[in-house]
Amino acid sequence: MDVSLPHYTSAKFLSEAVKRYIQFLLLKQTYSDQFLTPCYDFDIVWHTHQVHPLNYLRDCTAIFGTLLKHDDTVNDRTKGSKLLKGEALTKKLWATHFDEPFWRRGCMFRGHNAPAFLGFENQDLSNIAYGEVHVPSIALKDIPVQRDQLRLKLVYGNKKVTTFNADLSQKQVTKSGFSLVWQPTDASTSASIVKFPFERKASKDLLVELEIFDKLFLQRKDVIRLVGKASLDQLLPPMNSKSAHNTAEVCLRSKDIDKEMTAKVTVTTSVTLSRELQLIAGDFMEHQLQSDSHLSYLCQCASLNRSGLTPSTTIHIATHSVVDTRDGAKYTVQVAHSAALLLSMILVYGREQRLLAMAHLIGADSLPSRDQLDNNLQFLPHISNADERAFVIVNKDGDYAILKGRWTGFSRKQPASKGQKAKPGSAGRLLIDAFNLLKNTVQKIEVPTLEGSTLFVIGGKILCFFVLSSVHHCGIGTRDSARMVLVMFTLFLSRSF
Repeated sequence: MDVSLPHYTSAKFLSEAVKRYIQFLLLKQTYSDQFLTPCYDFDIVWHTHQVHPLNYLRDCTAIFGTLLKHDDTVNDRTKGSKLLKGEALTKKLWATHFDEPFWRRGCMFRGHNAPAFLGFENQDLSNIAYGEVHVPSIALKDIPVQRDQLRLKLVYGNKKVTTFNADLSQKQVTKSGFSLVWQPTDASTSASIVKFPFERKASKDLLVELEIFDKLFLQRKDVIRLVGKASLDQLLPPMNSKSAHNTAEVCLRSKDIDKEMTAKVTVTTSVTLSRELQLIAGDFMEHQLQSDSHLSYLCQCASLNRSGLTPSTTIHIATHSVVDTRDGAKYTVQVAHSAALLLSMILVYGREQRLLAMAHLIGADSLPSRDQLDNNLQFLPHISNADERAFVIVNKDGDYAILKGRWTGFSRKQPASKGQKAKPGSAGRLLIDAFNLLKNTVQKIEVPTLEGSTLFVIGGKILCFFVLSSVHHCGIGTRDSARMVLVMFTLFLSRSF
């Protein structure tokens, strides 16, 4: 997980990692009886070396006289552990021999292992009240007769969704195994060919209408019409599903002709949730961590000063509720801070207190500086100024996004003085770089905008905030609303730095 961040794709960063790997091998050669530990930048180089076993054996034999074993089973980082002792020795020897620090930006242990060890669970998609059905692909097969033209029409309820047309004049459509598939083109920016909204309590059927016909002087002739339908339940993921995807088979049957004809349509779907969320804010309270609690473990994972965690450590924590009043869906959000631990952490829980996602402060241990990256990769997440703060958003699938922010434009009010008018102050604004690690894209956000607006879009999802006493409102549409709740809270949390 520590090597999953995008700066590990930078040739400049990896070139430096190769140099450090060679230095590490020199230390291993000199101190062959000692347990030395790598940093993550050259540990990935070490692993890469090993996936070429003949070369690795040849090089190790030349350097050490035998195969150098790589032990990945030593993971205990408690005080006095073999791993921490080895790391301390490696730091000392590195500084002595190479006159440079062992520590390097973007190369160190983040604080926790893979998400599986954090206790994440999938978001429950079995009780979706509002959302959108996305159709990534449609396949038509078993076309009953040969015709020159085809039209496939989709209607949800009484509203037309889309129409697909195809020229069949050069195709043998009745041949066994023939099928037509509609899906996004390579040039398309969307992962689906069509989408439509739904409301569970007012569910409708998706009507699929197929027309196959010949054309003569712009007139249609010998038209065969087949229709079929799929219920909303057929399109949505099955009950208790952990996946947002599904496949529905629709059988089309002919109408208005004596001999029955059939065809089959396979509709691949994915669903996104539509949420209108109301935030009911809680108050911060002082909380003493219990050493054996899951919260204490998460604080240790997210802290930038893990050595500061003691049996009597206290943090400040607030518990908020985020509710969709339309269907009662609720998320519980905990925000935890500790100056001593250098900790800022957000936890999002779903039904039955299932941990769905977390965000936490991330520092120079995990993110590089700008000058460590290639010139054409300067957009990748990095921390290069002291006034920048970054959060990483994580769920069961791993890293989702990094939000980096800094405050700008703040000025104090200046009272009037002799010969000078008073100058109003300015609260300033928050500048955010939102890195989508799944799509490798970056979006710049300003809150509020120069026009004072709090309406903005993240990854195509509209987030709108209205501050009303202790209640905030936002509207989102996404497959994983827990992640977007985290984005919302992370944006607000960034304003406090």
